[in-house]
Amino acid sequence: MVKKLIYVLLFFLVSISMVVAQTMKVRGVVTSEDDGEPVIGASVIIKGTTTGVVTDFNGVFEIDVPSSKKTLVISFMGMEPVEIAAQPNLKVVMKPDSKLLDEVVVVGYGTAKKAGSIVGSVALVTNEKIANRPSANVADALQGQVSGLQVFTSSGEPSAGVSMRLRGVNSINASNTPLFILDGSPVSSDVFNTLNSSDVESISVLKDASSTAIYGSRAANGVVYITTKRGRGSKPTVTLKGQYGFSQLAQNKLSPMNAEQYLNFQEIIDPSLKNNATFQADKEYTLKHGIDTDWLDYVANNNAPTYQIDLSISGVTNTTNYYISASHLDQDGVMPRSGTKRESFRTNIDTKLNEWLKVGANVGLSYQDYQNTASTTNSWYNPVNFAKWARRICLPTKL
Repeated sequence: MVKKLIYVLLFFLVSISMVVAQTMKVRGVVTSEDDGEPVIGASVIIKGTTTGVVTDFNGVFEIDVPSSKKTLVISFMGMEPVEIAAQPNLKVVMKPDSKLLDEVVVVGYGTAKKAGSIVGSVALVTNEKIANRPSANVADALQGQVSGLQVFTSSGEPSAGVSMRLRGVNSINASNTPLFILDGSPVSSDVFNTLNSSDVESISVLKDASSTAIYGSRAANGVVYITTKRGRGSKPTVTLKGQYGFSQLAQNKLSPMNAEQYLNFQEIIDPSLKNNATFQADKEYTLKHGIDTDWLDYVANNNAPTYQIDLSISGVTNTTNYYISASHLDQDGVMPRSGTKRESFRTNIDTKLNEWLKVGANVGLSYQDYQNTASTTNSWYNPVNFAKWARRICLPTKL
């Protein structure tokens, strides 16, 4: 009888050990590649089954995996699914899904939402579109990118400010300027003159009255929300970028008379000059010495250079997300004494001090040195007007 009991106990022990051997306890943690933070609520499913768990507040999960099923599938909205072989200890890093991120826009002071769930008209201009249209002023890169958005500059000066109108002029006496938001803080349109386009992650344009539900009456003319870059990737990334270009006069279709044509024209409108000894002497002197100046070509700089150098470093550690950049811009204007130089520096840093405290700092510094043309009025002191009105000859007497 005793032997039978011993055999029964041995049978049960062997059966239990076989069951234990057929499963493996897997414990792991899921984090985001963008900021290194734990991914809360990510689904961890045994591939080929409906058995699974979700990650907790610290991104940790535990699951018993049968020996016949050796692959786990981790998924989370807005991130690329990950398939990984089951091991006792796992560390899973999830990457953002760029296709889904294209449908995410900023709709409030630092909050984000899927575009398809927003009731209203929203346009998103991504960093790729801005990078394809390099310019000293970020607002210039928005031209033609958003339907219903008009971007104006007060003049052709490199340092000229911009103004925007969304769907035309809405008021006669009140302001027609949209509300500008930079990383959650209201700013003026002057920010476009100081902001480096390489630091911009995206620009969201809220175009209808539904934006007033988020920002109040100041958003009656629409909202332009600018989001700057943050650190990405688990390793430090250093980016060095240089740009060079030149500017020319737009629509310069004037073809003035040369000196000989001008003098002959004077004789046509005043036939008495053909017998004027002084005029004829001046004419002979002009033609003999080749006095002939195209003042517009002389005054304007048809190859005004522009160059910009950007340097940035970004990355994510276990506790810190950082993006640091510096930029130098030098742009000459097409008119004399016209141009701008700008030095800009930006730091976006978020640090997790402990489990319940996280601090951050967004700092943007800019120094601008610019020159404007002496006069932009309709007078001789305006170089453009002078170049258009001036004769192509320079004589001691007035013709």
